[in-house]
Amino acid sequence: MFCQNAFRQNSPPDGFMELASEVADHAGRLPLALNILGSSMRGRNEKYWEDLLPTLRKGLDGKIQSALRVSYDGLERKEHQALFRYIACFLNGDEVDDIKLLLADSELNVDIGLEILIDRSLIHVLPFVEKYIVEMHFLVEEMGKEIVRAQSDEPEEREFLTDSKNICDVLEDNTGTNKIIGISLNIDEIDVLHIHKKGFNGMRNLRFLNIYTKWYYKKEVRWYLGEGFNYLPPKLRLLRWDKYPMRRMPSSFCSINLVKLQMQGSKLEKLWERIHSLPGLKDMNLMGSTNLKEIPDLSLATNLEKLNLAHCSSLVELPSSIQHLSKLKKLDMNFCRSLEILPTGMNLKSLERLSLMGCSRLKSFPDISSNIYVLDLSQTAIEEFLPNLRLENLVELHLWGIKSDKLWERVQVAAYTHHGHAISLSDIPTLVELPSSFQNLNNLERLGIIDCINLETLPDGINFESLNFLDLSRCSRFRIFPDISTNISWLTLSGTGIEEVPWWIESFSNLWRLRMWECKNNAPPLAVLNYDHVDIQLHVELNKVSPFGLKRWGVRLLNDYSSAENRLGNPNTLLPHVCEADEDSMVNDESHETEQGEECGDCLVETERCRKRMRTT
Repeated sequence: MFCQNAFRQNSPPDGFMELASEVADHAGRLPLALNILGSSMRGRNEKYWEDLLPTLRKGLDGKIQSALRVSYDGLERKEHQALFRYIACFLNGDEVDDIKLLLADSELNVDIGLEILIDRSLIHVLPFVEKYIVEMHFLVEEMGKEIVRAQSDEPEEREFLTDSKNICDVLEDNTGTNKIIGISLNIDEIDVLHIHKKGFNGMRNLRFLNIYTKWYYKKEVRWYLGEGFNYLPPKLRLLRWDKYPMRRMPSSFCSINLVKLQMQGSKLEKLWERIHSLPGLKDMNLMGSTNLKEIPDLSLATNLEKLNLAHCSSLVELPSSIQHLSKLKKLDMNFCRSLEILPTGMNLKSLERLSLMGCSRLKSFPDISSNIYVLDLSQTAIEEFLPNLRLENLVELHLWGIKSDKLWERVQVAAYTHHGHAISLSDIPTLVELPSSFQNLNNLERLGIIDCINLETLPDGINFESLNFLDLSRCSRFRIFPDISTNISWLTLSGTGIEEVPWWIESFSNLWRLRMWECKNNAPPLAVLNYDHVDIQLHVELNKVSPFGLKRWGVRLLNDYSSAENRLGNPNTLLPHVCEADEDSMVNDESHETEQGEECGDCLVETERCRKRMRTT
């Protein structure tokens, strides 16, 4: 479409390919914008195109704005226009389910509205893991924000505030009004924020407060909250305040309407004193609040589904009230290094994911849920499980850096069921061989056994038909090439004692990456790899393979890394950093073979095969 309007043909002429592609990208590949831009660029020379790009990178051209505005104005119902503005100002990139929850108290029919916006090419809904994400191109988003700006010359008279200067002025001058529904402030754009002690008092209808950073460790904002600051609006449904500077939430805060509470990297020591009614709260995220010492009573947060306390390094324990969270699905407490105990008798039947990685003082693991399907106990001090513990629905298990023999033995009995899809084990000195019970893991797809220095073998006759990923990195005593699945697509054997690649690897028809760095033999034979789609990554010391020999085999050094190591790989997947295959210098004439050529030949084997697939980095 763009090329037809700009060049009167289906593809760009010579010299315009990259320029046309970038211009089309900046137009969001939206039909209306492509038509407008294509027509305006027709007949222009390359310099004109190059001069236009900086303008496009900065923002919208007036003509593009007008073109996009046609789609917005064409929305027949005001509620569809309202949903568009919500997404443009607050909800771009959010999950569809979250958008429905946050707007559940509005009069908007979100399901129908999303379909209408998709049909008008104003948004896209994309699958992401097990969710669906709403995506709006930045040009369309900017157009939506411009529509809101046009509501009034006075920021406090608009429904949404998204410009950092306007927000800072309103909060410092206490000029907020009931017309403001949402505030979205990127604190990466400011150095100082003054908030009047009554800065939010006038915004009784505020439902979305989003004070966020994209760079948690980049810089600190200087906060100045007026003495006596003690109020947040009662209608808030989304409260995100990254790096919140106070030790407590305002004592008068009414949390009854909250759906999401996100206070990442805050200075909070405790949220509040009394029990709060939290009937609509679905997601609480206090990640990185390193001063947080305790969690309040959550017995009235009966609909809470996600609780993220990762990196709350001062947190010692969870309250017993957590047993009332009957709908909790995900609990993340990674690197709560002061955590010593979990409440007993919790029996969270809905809990599906539990992450305790890095809880180095945690020594006991209660019978928290029999329905967990993802469990991470890496780098904990847990010594053993309860005798009656069953993890019958476990799909993923991660055990990195556990030192207890008892735990490892108990895990074999409690955890490994036929449901398992992924297992990750690391730094377990007592692991010499996998238990025979592993043969029951018929659905296992990913197996990582890393830094288990005493692992010597895998069980005889084991065959994981579904296994497609195997990583045995730095299992230095492991010497026999694993023959446990012909379905493997990714195989990492770096740092093992394996000396050669057997001929029967050709039966691994799905294999596309083989990684063998720092093995006992620096250059295992490649002759057995008789197909070109495999990305072979091997460490070869260049001081053992002379530059002359490399060149005789069609390898051209890009830099003088005479003592560096490199890896050989598929040119379709790896970029050259040290040397690359040079087709012009490929030779097959045996008369050219020299001592150096033979030396290189030992590593690269057959010239013709390597010509197609060899590239080093």
